[in-house]
Amino acid sequence: MSKETEEFVESMALHLQGQGVPRATGRVFGCLLLHSEPVSLDQLTEELGISKASASIGARYLERLSLVERVPRPGARRDFYRLVDDPARTLALHVDPLRDMGELLQQGLRAVPGSRSEVRTRLNRMAQVHREATTFLERLLRRKYP
Repeated sequence: MSKETEEFVESMALHLQGQGVPRATGRVFGCLLLHSEPVSLDQLTEELGISKASASIGARYLERLSLVERVPRPGARRDFYRLVDDPARTLALHVDPLRDMGELLQQGLRAVPGSRSEVRTRLNRMAQVHREATTFLERLLRRKYP
């Protein structure tokens, strides 16, 4: 793996780790992003220097998120993985948490008495931003990307 590739894979891992994804899983995702053909768990362990168990757990985690898919290979007994062909899929993972936060902010707004206008203004502005971001992402995700 070239230095640039290693840096990209590690940067992706750190980015996803900040969102609660295990670091090894982020490395698997970064590696799969750079492959055009399906990759076996053995290839992932070799390229990333991780255990086969870590590669397997990471690939299955990404599969549950619908970011990767398992691909059968005629005559092969190993599992192969590739990215799902949906360039907007990673954005879709952000819509529900944004919507949930907006709803929580609305709940907070209902809990604050009208006499606390500064707090109500802050919560209202934050809820509005979350509503608008959710609407924007939902509209963006309805588009078809070639």
